[in-house]
Amino acid sequence: MTTIERNIVIRESLKIAAPPERVWRVFTEIERWPQWNPVVRSPRFREGQPWQMGAVLEFTVKPSWKSLRIRGEIIEVSPRRAVTWIGSGGGISGKHTFTFEPDGEGTLATNMEVFMGPGLGLMWIVMPQARVRALFAEWLAALKAASEK
Repeated sequence: MTTIERNIVIRESLKIAAPPERVWRVFTEIERWPQWNPVVRSPRFREGQPWQMGAVLEFTVKPSWKSLRIRGEIIEVSPRRAVTWIGSGGGISGKHTFTFEPDGEGTLATNMEVFMGPGLGLMWIVMPQARVRALFAEWLAALKAASEK
């Protein structure tokens, strides 16, 4: 039997009129996410030291009619520049990366995830790609507003 798996990449970027250090500070204050981020609910670190390799963070998103609990293990971190976590569930794995690149007087922030696994077909029925893109863009817009205050 032949199995064909494909990856789907969703990437959204936004220019923020604040230096990467400020954007990183706002982003990494996970306990304050609910104050500025309408996408995420109940964020917390479940294991390890915050924003360090091996740390596990959890939060809830509601992309459609059903809420999803996200649990990600940080596998890469470069302070003030980038963080990547991985997670899986329901036959889907994801590798989520946020990057914060200097761009003139500001920061180019990117929110990207690579989705993979045999459950992708069902995922897009429950949560269309357009809705995932909208959530990624909404998260960045909220980060922009909080960082530019």
